[in-house]
Amino acid sequence: MRFHRSMGFSRQILFFDDPDDPWAQGLQNQPDVTVIVCDAAHWRALTGERPELIDLRQIANANLALAMARREGADWLAHIDSDELVRTDGRPIGAILGAMMQDVARFALREAIAPPGIAPHAFASDWFRISIPAADIPTRVPQHLRVGERWLRGHIASKVAVRVASPVQRLTIHHVEAPELPVGEPEGALLLHFNCITLERWRALWNRRRDGTGTTPCGGGHRWIQGHEAWRVLGDPIAEEEAYDRFHRLSPKVLAWAQKEGLAERIALDQSLLEP
Repeated sequence: MRFHRSMGFSRQILFFDDPDDPWAQGLQNQPDVTVIVCDAAHWRALTGERPELIDLRQIANANLALAMARREGADWLAHIDSDELVRTDGRPIGAILGAMMQDVARFALREAIAPPGIAPHAFASDWFRISIPAADIPTRVPQHLRVGERWLRGHIASKVAVRVASPVQRLTIHHVEAPELPVGEPEGALLLHFNCITLERWRALWNRRRDGTGTTPCGGGHRWIQGHEAWRVLGDPIAEEEAYDRFHRLSPKVLAWAQKEGLAERIALDQSLLEP
């Protein structure tokens, strides 16, 4: 929250998929934050019952946020996950988005690379993988750095912000439903994705995929490769560390190579804004 305040976001709506998350109570009294606990009452009012798939829960909550933003007269709404940050070039996010001609802004994507050793918190990384088109991966990325059709672990699609007064009809995870609205890329704003920067979060991710609390039908072949590898080694600390290394870390030598090839960059973040 402190980080996004520093980027110029005037309001944050936080949805807690786990109604027992202890952070939900502690964040209730901040004037620029709205906390929504996704308990049984929330789902009865919103969809009648709790959707089984986490993607459907996200979409329902994103569209509730869009309705709230429209009632409150907001200018823009960005829908991101709890392991993502929108970083600007020093200008307020409102100024960057306000300069857009389009009503939908898709942020350029950077995927965090897990640091060596034990990361102190989930955003403790300053090296990022630069996403490239899947068609370019076979010629630009050596085989041993690929996971299925991707290199390392990562998204191809980024996230979007929408002009609230636009004719956007519905938000999805990475896209919008609207009649032929052009999408632009805002200059000076990046989406930073911190997927599994700690081994603990990696374990939690794949345990939730397995136990049903984080079930999703989406994801490319690289996710299934990682999932089967994770489920095979979960519970064996040495094998877990080896699998985590392959999917989320780069050695200093490989990191230097990736930077030279335009596949990785260092982005310094103010860690005081990110620590719990």
